[in-house]
Amino acid sequence: MLKTALLKHPVLALVLLTLLFHLPGLTSLPPLDRDEARFAQATAQMLETGDFIDIRFQDAPRYKKPIGIYWLQSLSVRAFSAVESREIWAYRLPSVLGALIAVLLTFWGGRRLFGTGAALIGATFLCACLALVAESSIAKTDAALLACVTAAEMALGRIYCDARQGQNAAQFSNPGLLALMFWGAVGFSILLKGPIGPAVIGLTLAALAIADRDGAWMKRLSFLPGIVIVAVIVLPWSAAIWVKTDGAFFLQAAGDISPKLTSGVESHWGPPLYYAALSPILLWPGALFFFPAAFIAWRRRAEPAIRFCLAWALPAWILFELAPTKLPHYVLPTLPALTLLMALALTSGPAALARRTSLFKWLAWSGAALWGIVCALLAGGIVALPMLYGNGAGIGPVLGAGLVLITGLATLSLFNRDRWRAAALGAIAASWISIVILLQVTLPSLTRLDVSTRLTRLVHAAAGDNAPIAVAGYAEPSLVFLMGTQTRLTTGTGAANFLTLQPDGLAIVERGSQQAFLDRLAAAQTRVEALAHLEGVNYSRGQEIALTLYRRAK
Repeated sequence: MLKTALLKHPVLALVLLTLLFHLPGLTSLPPLDRDEARFAQATAQMLETGDFIDIRFQDAPRYKKPIGIYWLQSLSVRAFSAVESREIWAYRLPSVLGALIAVLLTFWGGRRLFGTGAALIGATFLCACLALVAESSIAKTDAALLACVTAAEMALGRIYCDARQGQNAAQFSNPGLLALMFWGAVGFSILLKGPIGPAVIGLTLAALAIADRDGAWMKRLSFLPGIVIVAVIVLPWSAAIWVKTDGAFFLQAAGDISPKLTSGVESHWGPPLYYAALSPILLWPGALFFFPAAFIAWRRRAEPAIRFCLAWALPAWILFELAPTKLPHYVLPTLPALTLLMALALTSGPAALARRTSLFKWLAWSGAALWGIVCALLAGGIVALPMLYGNGAGIGPVLGAGLVLITGLATLSLFNRDRWRAAALGAIAASWISIVILLQVTLPSLTRLDVSTRLTRLVHAAAGDNAPIAVAGYAEPSLVFLMGTQTRLTTGTGAANFLTLQPDGLAIVERGSQQAFLDRLAAAQTRVEALAHLEGVNYSRGQEIALTLYRRAK
């Protein structure tokens, strides 16, 4: 009955499933440092100033990413919240929407490549994927970029497979509509994250041309009109920001990208095979079928649909492995291709099991072992994190961890007995339970890490919403987002000068800046009183901090 319902209403089922997986973190998590808070604060300043061309964080230019995500976040905040409210969930909605679009497009394109059943399973694996849930829960570019890359790649995949099989797309009588979708997605991907989207898509085209030794089918992409479409999307803002900044945006953006290709910037270095080592986590829960998928895909690599998915995922993955600067979410644009291949392994189960070799068995069991390790790590994190950074693990995290382990063991048992479809349902259930417990219970309880929210509450309790404030020794963007654009980030001496000149002001001083703060106050003969004291962990720097809230003595 469940299978019949899913196949009868697959789009509705995927929409509901995406909401179940990607809404739990929308409101439960505080603004996260540093990238999310920087994006959100820059968007808030656009709404405050009415300038939707320039990108700034307080008085400093923020010229690392193009304008796309800021426009999307601005529309979301305008529609569902207000800039004064500083509600981070409104800034996260474009990421949730990006995840939903990517899931639906994976089903839409996968249905043409592998059939409805495999497409539905592949889209479900993508929906449940830990890497995508992590990105859809924060206000950044990557989930929205995934939607654009998936749109372009799925249009490309349909054109490629139709050309190889000598037919037009089943849904459209004119492949030109697919080409329009392809180029439109390329253009919007540039507005979101510059060259990353075109690089992934270009590598797919190059890999297919090399593998087939034939690129004649690419004429269906209509390159000349396509370039015009991309120019219409990208050039208006590009020209406006060039004029407004006298070219500084492009110089700084290039200066941000080029070091990442030669060295690990901002301590984000990783060795080759970094992503391969993380893949059991990034692809979880579908990773249970990764090794069977790799085995089957390689043996059937001549088939157009499988060749296309390999051309999508492998070259881009290798590029990310070779780049010195690494972050787990960089490989996100490759995931739809991989989840479709994992779904193909699942739907090919009976045939694959009938012909399996000792290598196939070894790969399958190795993947299952890694899957079980990730499941155990998630269960352990649910219990351990509140003990380390919260007020201890209550009954909720303990029960949740137990449920994750029970579901995981049942899943592995089903997999071991070759009941792959039931194991897939168990894996998806284990993922959902883990995500809900982590995002709704565990992470919100880590009060020692949520320094900015606690500071904001202390300030509002002491002086309301409008008191001028300076902060010394703690310069995280989340505090600026929560406290407001006028929050002054300074040194201990600067905070003392601020209180000397602002009788109604407040100062937050970290203990490392406290001596300079007190010395300058003594020299200025200014008396202050401590209103509150707060201790926690600055997870961006990995260090314990202690902050004190001061005001002028009355």
